[in-house]
Amino acid sequence: MSRLLILALLSLAACGSDAPPPPPVGTGPAQPTAPPGMTMVTVVATSTPPGANVMGGGTALGATPLTRQVPIPTPTAGAPAPSFEFTFTRDGFRPVTVQGALAGTTVTVNATLVSQKAAAMAEAEEPSDSEELPPEQGGGRVLQARGTGGGRISDNHTTTATARVTDDCVMASARIRIRGRHSFNRDLNVQLRGPHGIRARIQRRSNRSPFRSHRISRVAGKRSAGTWTLSIRDEANQDSGQLAGFSLRIRCR
Repeated sequence: MSRLLILALLSLAACGSDAPPPPPVGTGPAQPTAPPGMTMVTVVATSTPPGANVMGGGTALGATPLTRQVPIPTPTAGAPAPSFEFTFTRDGFRPVTVQGALAGTTVTVNATLVSQKAAAMAEAEEPSDSEELPPEQGGGRVLQARGTGGGRISDNHTTTATARVTDDCVMASARIRIRGRHSFNRDLNVQLRGPHGIRARIQRRSNRSPFRSHRISRVAGKRSAGTWTLSIRDEANQDSGQLAGFSLRIRCR
């Protein structure tokens, strides 16, 4: 009996010798390594609807929802957290560019995409100048000025453009035409400051696009000459746009 037991143990040892050794402790998929002067951070991107392709820093990161590690320049100690731009694209939808700030080691961004069809319908329904505004009052001459400046409308930031009116008259009425775009109009607070204490709130946190014509209130009887400043403040996160410019049309008494 003992001889049979010894033979069985030897047979098991021989069979086990062909089995691969167990993996070393602590091995697994290699983690990305940042180049010198760079730090790895995690980008978490989502979109409505999902399935949007995300581009950041000139690199295609993948489709939403995604979580991916990317290298960034190592932030300077004590400096404000850096922010980054990401562009979301999807067939049949308008591209959206949003900003995301670094929080710890993670950048989280979200975008709401508008279909090309819905955007086209909304633009078609926007009234023209003559449909939206009542007839101008006053029978005097008409002054026109075009604003300069503008640029990117980004999170929690005010973008401005100015127009200089050199001709002076007593105004009967005035209107402003704003050109640009934004991915979420309810983020925006739009105001106009004119010479001689003119202050006009154009629009604030409305679903309507501010990029159209507006009548400027409380200008009758005031002088036209001076600097007019349009300001658009984005009062929320994760959406962005562009102020392309504006123009003024002033009717004198």
